[in-house]
Amino acid sequence: MSESLGDPGIGIPTSSLPDPPKTANPALADLSPRDKPWDKHRFNADRVEAHYRGSEFDAYAQRVHFCSELLQFGLTQDWDEDAMKLRLRSARFCRVRHCPVCQWRRSLMWKAKAYKVLPKIVQAYPTHRWVFLTLTIKNVPITELRDNLVAETVKLLATIRFMRITKRFSLKSPVVLDDARSAKILKQDRR
Repeated sequence: MSESLGDPGIGIPTSSLPDPPKTANPALADLSPRDKPWDKHRFNADRVEAHYRGSEFDAYAQRVHFCSELLQFGLTQDWDEDAMKLRLRSARFCRVRHCPVCQWRRSLMWKAKAYKVLPKIVQAYPTHRWVFLTLTIKNVPITELRDNLVAETVKLLATIRFMRITKRFSLKSPVVLDDARSAKILKQDRR
C-alpha cells in the first residue's frame, strides 16, 4: 500500500510527488516550480536582515529572519484543471515595512482587491474612460513639501492645456481654483 498525503479520503500517492531534496532546508522551488517567487523574495529578505543586523534595528532583523520561515501548505482541489494543488494554509509573517516577502504579499492583496472592485466600477460608470496620470516633481526639503505641493497643484490646474484635456475627457465636476491668476486664465480661455 502506498503512502498518502493529507486527508485519508484524498489518497494522493507520494510517488506522484517529486523526490525531496537532500539538503536540510530545501528551497520551495525544488518542491514546486510554480512557487519560485517565494525563494526570490525570501533571498532578498535575508539581504534586508543582514542590513538590519548589528544596528539599532536589530529587533527588525530578528523579525525578518523568522518571517515566512515555516510555510504550511494544504492540498486543495483545482476545479479548472481537475487536479490537486498546494495552497498556503498557515505562515508567520513579520510585517516589517521593508521586508520583501511581506511587501510582495501586501502587493498581491491590493492587486486582488483592485481586481475584485474593477467590475463594479465598470458597471457603475460604463461610459467613462480611464486616464493614467503620473505627475513628477523635483525633490524638495521635507519642511517645504506641503507648500510646494499646494503651489504645484494650483499651477497644474491653471494651465490651459490641462483644462483642454479635462474638457476632452468631459469631466462633469467643475474645477474650483482659489488663485486670482488662475481665474483670469480661465476667463481668457472661455472667449
